[in-house]
Amino acid sequence: YEDLDQEAALAREYTLDALALDENLAEAHALLGWTRLYFDWDWPGAAKNFERALEINPFDPYACHGYGDYLTVMGRAEDGLDQIKKATQVDPLAPLINAPVAAHAMIARRYDEAIAKATELLELDPNYPVAHSVLAEAYWHKGDLEKALTLFRAGWQNRPAQLEAADRGYAESGPKGALREVAKVLAPLAESGRVGPKYVASLFALAGDADPAIYWLEKAYEQRVPQLMLIKLEPTWDAVRDDPRFNDLTRRIGIP
Repeated sequence: YEDLDQEAALAREYTLDALALDENLAEAHALLGWTRLYFDWDWPGAAKNFERALEINPFDPYACHGYGDYLTVMGRAEDGLDQIKKATQVDPLAPLINAPVAAHAMIARRYDEAIAKATELLELDPNYPVAHSVLAEAYWHKGDLEKALTLFRAGWQNRPAQLEAADRGYAESGPKGALREVAKVLAPLAESGRVGPKYVASLFALAGDADPAIYWLEKAYEQRVPQLMLIKLEPTWDAVRDDPRFNDLTRRIGIP
């Protein structure tokens, strides 16, 4: 994430230079909004940039996506989903534009819609990782853990250590055991920076293991993983949502 911080600093510098030359560049306002939202966790500053970008171009896909994320952080998941859908009017088939629709449908707990959109994406690109992840988790939250595990396993098909861990965990305690054992296998890789700590935390949380889930969320916070800003509404964290440590974390992030 150090490289991402450097890239964000450069993006901020370049967009401010561009806006100094022409204040009416929607793309520059949107990009500045992204750096403020994801890297600075500056909600008012991000909102100002996204709103200006959408005033210039209401269908700029990056502004629509970013503003949708902002609205979601503000606790307005349905409004965020509606905003993100606007971008699909520009290019209905583009995976990078449609993937956020599937992810935000899941955040809004509209699981059937998330499944439908993720399935569409996989028809366009069977190897699209975001679509696989959303599809698996949507089925998990619907209560079809067996179907979800099959989809998770599809994402691990070229990772024998994870498949072996899933088999071992499943034999011990079913689908939750499978995710728990995979998380344990991935934990050392996360310690060395080869796997994202938020992903490891998510597997533990879905398995219902609060302590390791919180531990890895704290690691993600230390690295200022940008996607932490959405954890207050993501159903992934339902198992730890009432934990005082989770609420303290969202307070430190500054989530309203």
